[in-house]
Parts: sequence; structure tokens; C-alpha cells
Amino acid sequence: MSKYLFLVLLLLGITANANAQDMMLNGSFEECDGVAPSGTVDAYNIEYGAYWHNLIGTCDLINPCVPNSVTGSSCFGAGCGRFGLNSTGYIEYLYGTTLPLTAGQIYEVSFWIKKDYTTESLRRVGLAITETVPTPAITSTTPLISEVITSTQCVKLKACFTAQNSVTHYVTIGPFGGAAPETIVYLVDSVSVMTIPPTTPLAQASLSASEPVLCFGEQVTLDGTASANETSYEWNIYNTTTGNQLFYSSGIIQGTAGTLTPTLQFPIPGSCYRAELTVYGVCKDVATVEFCIADPDIDFIFDGNPVCENFPVDLQVTGDNGWVYTWTQTNDTLSSGVGLKTLTVTPTVGNATYSVTVTTPEGCTHTETLTLNVNSQNNIAPWMDGINGTGEYTYYVSQGDAVFFNSLLSNDHPNEEIDLIPNTNIPPGFITIPPGSSGGVFSFSWMTSLGTSVGEYYYQITAFDNNACDPDTSIFKFRIIVVCDQCPVCISYENRTPSGTPLPAETKAGKCIQSGFTQVVSTGDANVTFIAGKTLDYGTFWDAGPGYEGIIEPTTCITDCEDCCSDWAGFTYDELPNPFFMNFGDEDPTNDFIQVTDTYHPFCAFNAKGYSFEIVDNHQNLMNNIGSTGQIGSACCSFESPAPENPIAHSSIWWDGYTENMWGNNVRPNSGVYTYVLTLYGCNGQEVTMHGFIEVFGSNGMVQAPGGTQQAEATLSDSPLGPEQQRQLEESIAEHERFDKELSLSPNPTTDLVKISGTGSDDVYYQIFDDKGVMLSHKEKAENLSFSLTNYSKGTYYIRIYSGTTYAVRKVVKM
Repeated sequence: MSKYLFLVLLLLGITANANAQDMMLNGSFEECDGVAPSGTVDAYNIEYGAYWHNLIGTCDLINPCVPNSVTGSSCFGAGCGRFGLNSTGYIEYLYGTTLPLTAGQIYEVSFWIKKDYTTESLRRVGLAITETVPTPAITSTTPLISEVITSTQCVKLKACFTAQNSVTHYVTIGPFGGAAPETIVYLVDSVSVMTIPPTTPLAQASLSASEPVLCFGEQVTLDGTASANETSYEWNIYNTTTGNQLFYSSGIIQGTAGTLTPTLQFPIPGSCYRAELTVYGVCKDVATVEFCIADPDIDFIFDGNPVCENFPVDLQVTGDNGWVYTWTQTNDTLSSGVGLKTLTVTPTVGNATYSVTVTTPEGCTHTETLTLNVNSQNNIAPWMDGINGTGEYTYYVSQGDAVFFNSLLSNDHPNEEIDLIPNTNIPPGFITIPPGSSGGVFSFSWMTSLGTSVGEYYYQITAFDNNACDPDTSIFKFRIIVVCDQCPVCISYENRTPSGTPLPAETKAGKCIQSGFTQVVSTGDANVTFIAGKTLDYGTFWDAGPGYEGIIEPTTCITDCEDCCSDWAGFTYDELPNPFFMNFGDEDPTNDFIQVTDTYHPFCAFNAKGYSFEIVDNHQNLMNNIGSTGQIGSACCSFESPAPENPIAHSSIWWDGYTENMWGNNVRPNSGVYTYVLTLYGCNGQEVTMHGFIEVFGSNGMVQAPGGTQQAEATLSDSPLGPEQQRQLEESIAEHERFDKELSLSPNPTTDLVKISGTGSDDVYYQIFDDKGVMLSHKEKAENLSFSLTNYSKGTYYIRIYSGTTYAVRKVVKM
């Protein structure tokens, strides 16, 4: 029984071998020609191998038959071929010969290959089969087999080939992937062109997709179950939208193909993919299928301009004519139909949102919404509220001062978009912040200079409301009046009487003069003239005598700017006390700094174009943080002084008691006496110099040095003054100490009149400051050694009492 079974199997094997014939001549590289090929140089040229030749370069034969074999081991037997490429662009190709093939016959073409040694670089090698002797041009064609070889272990590469003609064929092997940055050497063995019997079942790939078009969010199922005769298979999926980018590869899987539900890359509407199923068995086969994610995207074709209420509007969207378009407003369906891409609607204010939903034949949907800007037929032009909401459109400013204001632009309907067109004659340098498209705050700022020409400037805004029914326009012109630098814009007088502080003979202001609103202002019998550019305002306490004249002249401080040097009449300033007193420990804000004042010329102080104010310590070191030596102005009226009508914090000439020490720290000096020299400079070289003392109290002069140690500022306790200076200083200090000790104000608190006692003289003056140290009154004579707080509100006041060249301060509470 076993004898007969053996015979059957033997006959089957003989039959199979007869049907499967290797048509490659010397595919194992075992046969040699026995003689050196003509023209060869090396003793191991591939030409030694029977039926093998060089196509490009000089490939090698590894076989005991060659005179001098190169290194390398074959995959099978004793012989193999060797080819390579290097970094200089040298590349080697070899080719062999087959027996005549039969037209229409399928052959399995295969070979074994490995790297001779490991390299970092990887290149694709391949095999091409042709009916004619190959030429170097074949290297630019697509080979039958192509693969990247990474291993030094032998691997088998194969593919099926159907002969077109019954002729001898030629097999070319080489690095079809091109040159490499380093030398790579390959060993090739067992090249075969094997006849496949006609009855052999070939692997057949079959692939389908669950849907050729997916809706966004759906998944595709790839079905390869109809494939046949495979022993292994491989999935590859490419994103064709991004240039055939491979984003999924399963690798070769043993067994038969089934289904696959992949996770798609970039699954957005409009993305397309190509899936490939490769099955392996006897030969291999590839099936592909393409599928896409539907892109039912649409857009409204609309210019975005406002529309008028209750007027028809034609709406249109993009899209495919085969889709269904459903138009809705809120929850109401307006119309629906295939290819219905246009619709006429009649919008109203507050109800103008329209949606279109498209449905593709695959059931995919997409919705776009459009909200129309609907304007009302009842339209009012835009309006503004003037400068800082006052309704006024004229701004006055002195040369060298800043202009800043806001104005609110309003509109009757917030869905109207306003276009603004500016127009101005203001020179460059101003800044504007425009409002929003529907209105809002407009801001303007401009820093004038002493060189800015006086006169009228304007910034004009033309506002278009773009109402689709009835557009309207408004024009807003902001006028800026620049007046002479020595002119105040407005000036206010209170508590001015012939017996107290009389009014000046002439007062000019660029815009307005106000007087007598809280305290008595009387001209008496004097000749007094007020000249203002816009208004003269009088309060209930105003008393005009027969010599008063009020003039409104729009060109005031514009056409009559004074040149203070053409009729210069000398310096002006209030009497300087000697010494000045600074006390940092008495909580009196009037003593925290010293200043030189000119209270009767507060806007054009000192009639000077410059000054030098030097303060020195006992070593004649300049306390150098107190102003600019030799500050010469370029225009008249560079300096100001505090006064009741000009309530600024301090004069242009002042010192806050700080100086800079050797480490760059701003510090207060030690308590003690310092010497000052004040020089005023006139228009034509005139000068006046004043000397005096400053006595500082309440400061220990200790400052933290950068190294952490305490350093003391110098004092004048050992002042090297001359005998006369020392005598004057001692007398002044003694008089101040006596005066400060004996001075008394009563009653305190008070409701009205305050009596002064302890002065030792009837020639006494007083001056009133608020609790922040701001000057509220001029230096006035204390008639009958008293003064009144009748016209002042309840609160705390600091009263400076002057007697001779000294003064003292008392705090008084008004009940």
C-alpha cells in the first residue's frame, strides 16, 4: 500500500516540476565562462559569470571560479552578484538573460538580496525585465520590482510578469532609487523567472467601500472579503486631498483579507481618500477604492450693505443644483426645493435673520445663516454732545498748553454704520481716537507750543449714517482758539475791594472773566476795564463803580499779543521773606516747600524771561536738584505764580527741599540753615539778584547709602558766613522765634472774625491757604489786627501772618 502511494506522489511531483520551469539562465551565479572577459580590468568582474553582463559600472562576481574573489557571502550556494553605489554618483547595474519566454504565459520573477554591510543611508533597489538588451536609459523607468533594502540578512523579492512575445528576455537589477550620500553595496542571488502553471490559482484582490460619499462624522467600512487565493494581505490608505499622503499602513498580515473601519486623517468636508488592498499568494494583486467626505458647504452671495425695512431683497446662495435647499426664518419654513438657491424676502427691523439648509442626495446637510442689517425709514442724522458734553464746540487754549476733550457721537439706530470724514487745518502732532462704527466717544488731544501761531483752528467731522432708506449727514466743527501765552483763558476774581486787594486797572482773558460769585468784588471809584473774548460773567457779589467798563472782543489775546520786551517795565515779584522756613515735621503743607510768588501777575509772573535759583550748603556745595541754572525762556510769560485766580500747586520758581546726594538718591537735607541766590533775567540783559536764607526744620538728613550704611547730609551749624551775614541771619532767626512764640489767633475755632495778637506791630499782613496748602487769598493788610473768614466755607485753613520780613503760620478752624 505504501509503495503505491509513493509512486503517486512521485508522479505528481514530476508533473509539477514539468509545469513550473525556471527560465533564468545562471540565476544562481554558480556558472563561470572560464576565461577573462575581453576588456576587463579587475579579476572579479561580473562578466566572468555566464550570461551576466555590466549595464552601468563594473559589478562583481563572488564565486570560486574567479581569479581573485571579493568579500561577501552568497545567500545560497557558492556564487552571487555584487553591485553598489557611492557618494560621488557612481552607480552599478547588471543584467542577465532568460530562455525564450512564451507569449501570454505568467511567470513569477524573484531574486534574493541583502546589504553587504550596514549603512545609515537607505535606497530603493529594483528589477526590470525587457524583451531587448537593456540600455542605461532603463534606469529612469519604473521597475517590475522595487523595494528599500534595510537588512544584511537575505530577503526574497518577487512579482508576477506576463510575457507579451515569445522571445528571450533580459533581467536588469540595480539601485533604481538613485545615488546615495555614502557607499552602499548589495549582494544578489538566486534570480528566478519561474513558469506558473495555467491551473495555479492566483491571488485576486477585491475591495469596496460602504459608501463612496460620507457625511461629516460618518465612518467608512472597507470590505476585502471578496478577495481570493491570498495567503497574506496589506492595507494602505492615502489622503489624496493632501497630495496622496500615506497615513495608514497595516503591514503584511498573514491570512485572508476581511473588513477595515479606519480612523480617517483630517476628516473634514471635502477630504478624499484612496484605499489599497494588496493580497499575496501566487503572485500578488492590488485593488483600490476611493471615497470622499461630502462638502455641502454654501455661502450667501451678499454684499453686506444695509437694507431698508419693508423693501424686497433678493437672497442667493452658492451650491450644487442637485441639492435640496430649505429656507427658514426663526422657526418658520419660507420655501424648499431642489436647486432653490434664490429667494426674495421682505425684512423688517429686528426680524431679519435667514437660514438655508442644504441636503445632498447622500443625506448630508449643512446650514448657513445670514443676518441683514435692516435700517429704519424713520431716520435722524447723527449728533454729538460738544466738548466734554457741554454742547459747546469752541475750545480756548493758551500757547504752550494742552488741548484735550471728548465728545459723544450718537445715532438713532445702533445697526446703522457711520462713516466719518475728518477735515482740519491743525498742524501735524495732534492725536484723535475715533468712535466705533455705530457711534461712541471721540477723543482729541493736541499739545500746543510757544511757537504755535495764535488764532483759530478747527477739526471738522462729517458723519454719514449710511441709512439704506434715507441716508443723512451731519457736520461737527470743533473750533480751537489759541490765545497769547501771557493771556489766561479765563480768570476769576473774588474778595477784591479798594480797601483790601484792589482790582487791576485792566484785565484781559482769551475767553471769559468771572467775578463776585462767592465773595465781594468791587471796583469802587477806580477805572477798571475787563476785556474778554467771549463772556463776562458777574455774580451776586459783584459791585461795579462808575469807572468800570466791560468789553467783549473776539480777537482779545489774538491780535493784541504783547511783546513783553518792547515795553518792559521792570521785574515784578512779591516781597521775599528772610529767611524762608521749611518744616517737615509740623504737618503744615504750606511749610513743606518754598516758592517765589508774583500773585498780582499770576499768568505772567516776574516779568522775566529766565532765572537762576541756587541753594548752597555750608561748604558752598550746590543743592543741584532745584531747577535749571540760567533758564532763559524763548517767549514772554514763561512763568506762573499761584494766586486766588490761578490755584496751581506752586510757582515756577520753587524748591521742595530735596537734593541729590553722591549716590544719586533724592534726599532731604539736615535741619539747619542754607543760603540761596535768586537771579531774574530781563529781556535786554537786565538782571536782579536777591540773597537770603532758608531754615530747615524736622529733617535728620539721614539717608540710606547703596551699601546699607547711614550717611548724614551736611548742615550749616558751623556755617563759615561773613560777620555781616552772620549778624543778619542771627537777627532774622531771633525775630522769627520771637514772632512765632508770641503770635496768637483767636477765637479758634471761629465763625467769622479772627483777632491777631502778639505781633509787636500794627503793620501786619495775612494770607489764607486751604488744608492742602493751596493759596486762597492775596497777601492783605490786617486792618485793626484782624481778618474775616465770613466768605469761606467750614473747614481747616492755614493762615500765614507776616510782620516785617518774617512770618509764622497758624491753623484755624472755621465752624
